[in-house]
Amino acid sequence: MKKALSIRGIGTLLLALLTLMQAGCGGKTEPTAASTPVTEKNDDAYAQRRSELVKNSENDSLNDKEKIADEKLNKMKAELLRWYGGYTNFPYDIPTMNDTGLTNSKLYSFCKKMPKGGDLRSNGCDGLSMDGLLLLLSEREDFHVCLDDGFCYGYMYDADIGPFPENSIMIKEGMENGRLSDARLTDMWTLRTLTEFSDPLEKLNKVRVQTDCINNDEKLVKKIYEEAFLSYITNNVSFVELRIDFISDSVKNEKTIKLIRDAYYNVKKKNPDFIVRVIAVADRSKEVGKDDIKASIDDAMRLREKLKDESDKNDPEYFIIGYDLSSDDYESRPLAELEKLLNDDRIKESGLKPFLTAGDSLSSENTDVADAYLLEAERVGHALNINRFPELMKKYADRKICIETSPISNCRMGYTADLRLHPATLYMQAGGPIVLCSEMARYTEHEVLTDDYFAAVMCWDLGLDDLKRLAENSIKYSGLPDAEKERLTENWQKDWDAFIEEMQ
Repeated sequence: MKKALSIRGIGTLLLALLTLMQAGCGGKTEPTAASTPVTEKNDDAYAQRRSELVKNSENDSLNDKEKIADEKLNKMKAELLRWYGGYTNFPYDIPTMNDTGLTNSKLYSFCKKMPKGGDLRSNGCDGLSMDGLLLLLSEREDFHVCLDDGFCYGYMYDADIGPFPENSIMIKEGMENGRLSDARLTDMWTLRTLTEFSDPLEKLNKVRVQTDCINNDEKLVKKIYEEAFLSYITNNVSFVELRIDFISDSVKNEKTIKLIRDAYYNVKKKNPDFIVRVIAVADRSKEVGKDDIKASIDDAMRLREKLKDESDKNDPEYFIIGYDLSSDDYESRPLAELEKLLNDDRIKESGLKPFLTAGDSLSSENTDVADAYLLEAERVGHALNINRFPELMKKYADRKICIETSPISNCRMGYTADLRLHPATLYMQAGGPIVLCSEMARYTEHEVLTDDYFAAVMCWDLGLDDLKRLAENSIKYSGLPDAEKERLTENWQKDWDAFIEEMQ
């Protein structure tokens, strides 16, 4: 049965016939409200609404030259993916310097050259790569390594520990005669291999014990810091906030800070714009008493006033800017137990800012992220389980609490096997700020910050506007005073503009 035409259908048909007749006679008619289809208005309104919805996803924050650089960045990503055979074949587990296919790419070079601002979470002198450390050890004649267990020994301890263990060899001699190789030492002293270890943290703690004697040679440690700072500069990083362990030995703490500051001064002579600051870290392992934790923070407050950055005699700045509480063990003392200690008015009045490690776990049973929020942390380290607490994550984002994110380190430590699933992506989607940090590059074998940016580009599909924001965040959320932030921002902007010009 044929369906009868409605009145509206008949009117539409007659209007169409009239239009055809006018077109056939060569006549033209001006569009009128009646002759303009209603759907055009609807299409325009729909397009406008759609444009508004996706506006924040567009790179409107980029200028014309930056957009050209962004297009090149996207081409580099596509080129690298094709080289690996597509998305399914790319190594999203851990893109590191071990893979020459990655490090020889144009994209890796792009990430290395890019001015990255600062690294707000670097553990001690771990910024120097294992290759760099082995080069320094190969120039010395007073360090041995036991080939059986990987323990390192210095001549200075020979009298205390007796003869070196069997199958020990001088590192320099072994590298010269071929008995030792960089690869063998790297396997022993990094997280590259986890043979006989059920947990990466277990090996990391053993490696630190194996190589502890290195830290007792002040001349070598100073050189390690200098080379680490130079490594940052090579990777176009403008400043570093070092996490330094503070212990109950006040004399040793002061000696450590002086050593770091001297190394910093030496590097700053040829790199006047480079900045180093220290965050004092108290041990909150369960076996450490609250009095010891308090003593560490008290010592940080004392040394904050005593040892300043006097590279500019006319304008000295605080060298120690904040404190943290961390542990080498997953079973650390909860922040909740330290609430009264950390809310001490003396700490707040001292100017020592709280940069608290929290949520160094994927479990919802670890609620340190809530305590970090209540303790008004300036930044929060890791916060890997923040997505377990949706309401808290929203409060973090609303307060703009910056999370220190270490992609390579987190992956190597087993928190995520696929960096595309890193918890930080959820916080970014919620509107919260993050910064990329290298944390312990020596043990995870990566170039400070360069590899972390590269991993974020490939695994999180970031564009140039995202990378620019990350670099800006590292300055905005640093512990530097406003005047230093302004100077650093000006210098970074000049470097950024030069980098963009080079990318044209």
